[in-house]
Amino acid sequence: MIFIKSYTNIISRYFFGKVSQHYTFNEKGGDYMNVNLLRSKMVAYGDKVVDLAKELGITRNALYCKLSQIYEFKQSEISIIKKRYKLTNEEVIEIFL
Repeated sequence: MIFIKSYTNIISRYFFGKVSQHYTFNEKGGDYMNVNLLRSKMVAYGDKVVDLAKELGITRNALYCKLSQIYEFKQSEISIIKKRYKLTNEEVIEIFL
């Protein structure tokens, strides 16, 4: 069920460019990730998914999977995101926990 929900989010993004949900479900921990807050930071800094993926050293598709929570962000990737978008500790917690 969880995998189907994530897969539906990917399909929705591919065809419609967005998903109406503010949070996505993390199948491993049961937590939610605030994807829209991360995307708003990306937009504020003029980044697209491909720009952040290049900074993280991963493919665009891998980043889409992480944003859909099919895969989890590594601690090192969260650290890069924090530095790139000048996030406070509170913002990091709000996005990733």
